[in-house]
Amino acid sequence: MHSAIGAAGTYGSAGWTFHKKTVAPGPVTTQAPVSGDLANYEDPIQGALGKYLAGNGVYVTDDQYAAAAMASAAGCAAVCSATEHAADCAGFAFKSGKAYPCELYTKAGVEKTRDGAGSAFYKKKVAVTTQPPASGDLAKYDAGVDGRKGRYKQGTGQYLGGQTAASAEACAALCSSAAHASKCFAFSHKGTICDMHTAVGAGGTYGSAGWTFHKKTVAPS
Repeated sequence: MHSAIGAAGTYGSAGWTFHKKTVAPGPVTTQAPVSGDLANYEDPIQGALGKYLAGNGVYVTDDQYAAAAMASAAGCAAVCSATEHAADCAGFAFKSGKAYPCELYTKAGVEKTRDGAGSAFYKKKVAVTTQPPASGDLAKYDAGVDGRKGRYKQGTGQYLGGQTAASAEACAALCSSAAHASKCFAFSHKGTICDMHTAVGAGGTYGSAGWTFHKKTVAPS
């Protein structure tokens, strides 16, 4: 007869037969499904915090100091998902026992994590939306690239800048109009401003917040 240590392994011995006592299965526990606002977040990463990024990764609100509303991860999720914060709060980290146990993060703050012993990091799920297909003149352009403009290249990349267009569709119509089609190869749009680009400007982009770049689709030959 063997102790638990002896039962954990065997060695060869002719003529002998080894029998190990079956471990009775323990009670099966069913994990309650996540509900409420917490269901809008990915599974937590234990021992992690969102990036601080010199303060740019943290979304600061007065609610951060309402500890009673953040006594649990679910309470923290409710604040991050509240109407007044939902657009800017992209996730949070929760650590019980702290005076202010919840830290809310911007979109930049949730892109990476840092070590945070005892904390659990929750990133907001990205809603999947189906974009309707482009129509009209906009269908003549590649899908827009957010946060980019056509390259300037000492002015040779810009055909006409600062034109008025209430939407990307209106900007596309301007670039594709008979007056501009032969010289406009792409456009960048922001708010009501439309910049049109030459072939040089359409050949590359640079970062510019709030702008969306659209390059004219090249018809297959």
